[in-house]
Amino acid sequence: MKIFYTTCISSQHLQAFQTFLDIYYNHVKWKVKVGILVVPDRNGEVPQELFEIPQHVPVMVDNGAYLYDSPLPVQTLVKAVEKLEKHFENILTVLPDVVEDQVETYRLHLQALKKIPFEYRKHFISVIQGKTVNDYIQCFEKVKHIALKTSKVVAVGGLKVKRYRDRITIIEQVCRVVKSYRPHNIQLKVHIFGMDLKTLRKTHQHFDSCDSANWTHNSTTGYGLTVITRQLTIRKINIYMREIRDWTEVLAHELFQYVFLICRIISQKT
Repeated sequence: MKIFYTTCISSQHLQAFQTFLDIYYNHVKWKVKVGILVVPDRNGEVPQELFEIPQHVPVMVDNGAYLYDSPLPVQTLVKAVEKLEKHFENILTVLPDVVEDQVETYRLHLQALKKIPFEYRKHFISVIQGKTVNDYIQCFEKVKHIALKTSKVVAVGGLKVKRYRDRITIIEQVCRVVKSYRPHNIQLKVHIFGMDLKTLRKTHQHFDSCDSANWTHNSTTGYGLTVITRQLTIRKINIYMREIRDWTEVLAHELFQYVFLICRIISQKT
């Protein structure tokens, strides 16, 4: 089953995620497992509301490169993992990387690996970066030994700055290379950063998990996913939302619509 991580950038989003679980997710059989992607602050702290989420929910800790313009120090990421490990069963943490720079990304990976205590290595995922398909493949050839020493998950980053056709090509070819690499019969998993629905329709069969901040961005501005409501026409589910008591429930409903659409996409034959 694929995992979809939804980015939660505020306490309100975390509260909405919990409401989403209570009203929708826990009562329906879904085709994807839904997790949370969070970014620690510069001290390695995460919102307290995160610990109200059930322990079985997958959590991904981002390195903060997008939010802070540079990745957080690995010691800060380890500090966040130490706290989250006491509550959550499934934690993945993104190793420091630089968008479209395979050389610097590999250098940061090597530095980080030396500073991560052995017992926490299993929580860290490698990132491959580049400008072209060949760059990404070369980066994978460099970091694959790090992936085997950590969580055995490889993430494809930097796709947001690529054109649509290039994103499709990179995902398809890179996933093919990663999946064909099976040392000692070990199969690496592939995560895609910054997935959008258009790209998902063409590539969902190639990877194991992805994340998106689209729900967060749209719900923050108060519009965007309302268009999906007209496309879905889910009358049976909408009865749950006849009595909306606060904005948290509105956000939870928008998240439900987004996850529902993702499930419908990955159910379609390509």
